[in-house]
Amino acid sequence: MSGLREKQKALRHDRILESAARLFREHGYEDVKMEAIAAEAEVAIGTIYNYYQNKGDLLVAIVSLEVEEV
Repeated sequence: MSGLREKQKALRHDRILESAARLFREHGYEDVKMEAIAAEAEVAIGTIYNYYQNKGDLLVAIVSLEVEEV
């Protein structure tokens, strides 16, 4: 059972990162609210805060992932 739970958690985390990256690109970092990221990722706002303290931490995670890909 914990395997399924871990997969769901990883998928939810990926959705948050992908949604935030897309919104930051489309609207700019300053104009994107955490609520919009939550809505786009189809998660509760509190779920994002389980992973990140603030929008800046989320941006750092996205940049780190993109640097790793390069």
